[in-house]
Amino acid sequence: MSVSLLTVALLSLTVFSVNELGWTIQSTAGGVLGSLVLGSILVASGAIKALTWYVLYLLLWALAAIVTVVRGDERMLLLAFALPIAIVLGARWSFGALQAAARLPLFIPVAFIVVLAPLLTEDPWLLASQARAQLLWLAVISLAPLTALLLIRLVRVPVAAEVRRASDRVAATGSAAKEAARRILEMAVRNEQPELDEDSLAVTLSPSYDDQFCERNMLALENTVSRRSYIRVARRLVALLFGIATVTFCLIYLLAWSAVPRSLAERWSTRAVPQLNVELLGLNFALPGGPYLLVATLLSIIATAGFLAFASSEDRYESALVHSIVLEPVEQLVLLGLPYLYLSSRDGVVQPSKLSIKSCQDQKPSGEM
Repeated sequence: MSVSLLTVALLSLTVFSVNELGWTIQSTAGGVLGSLVLGSILVASGAIKALTWYVLYLLLWALAAIVTVVRGDERMLLLAFALPIAIVLGARWSFGALQAAARLPLFIPVAFIVVLAPLLTEDPWLLASQARAQLLWLAVISLAPLTALLLIRLVRVPVAAEVRRASDRVAATGSAAKEAARRILEMAVRNEQPELDEDSLAVTLSPSYDDQFCERNMLALENTVSRRSYIRVARRLVALLFGIATVTFCLIYLLAWSAVPRSLAERWSTRAVPQLNVELLGLNFALPGGPYLLVATLLSIIATAGFLAFASSEDRYESALVHSIVLEPVEQLVLLGLPYLYLSSRDGVVQPSKLSIKSCQDQKPSGEM
């Protein structure tokens, strides 16, 4: 069950209820919270499975989407369904992007200076206002070559060798079994396996981090983690760049909103500035659109290109990305892959063909453990 997908469904249903059903924000929020509390009570009592309650939310979300499509309301389809997906993905990937950016020395203050200085001048406002759709081509031309160059460097990292190093690091911590047990129980549906607890599961998994067991099964683990590793690297790099772009866009928009008066923005961009009035928790906000959104888009593209340039120009910056995009996922796969090898093997050795990345990531404990 995906928490992100459930969050999207709840946000969509909230917007749909307020705009289509005429509910107030307070009553909608109360209804959503009440349904979550009711679901938790039913699941805890064993009256219903967590997966069943989860599917009910998704069915209700799908029904609202079908009604919107049948009505042909494109505005509501964008506001209630496309926007929540973008918000949840942006928030999820932005957190990882900030962690990666924080590892790059001086990147955040330099990026802040780079985007703040032109924000307070006329040229970026006029350029963004005149370019409009051409900003998409600017993003493609400026970001695609740098992204490809960085991706080529990342996929050349010897994953098999890193698997062995990660195995040594994981086994040396002394708390790998307890950490693996915690991760596995987070993925498991707890109400369906109430007999499992973290301590007993850690005891069960502890032999999987034995040095001899790791050495005997290292080939299976290396082959599995190395298989299609370039796809995982590309996916994480794209998510990272999306997060960087989202964070910088929000930051620049807020700076522009707070520092540049509407009249000055209209004069610099030679365009009218539309406003969206939003009421939240009794407070009214007038969010400017038009030129504010365009200049934030322009400068976020420049900031993302600067991030790629930083990451590609010096070894210490590239090392930070290698750690975030390649090494951390490898270590997590090793952490969960070794218990899977141990639990699924009968004679202490597993053939590489019997292990898959999906099984390492999605393995859930059974009642026999």
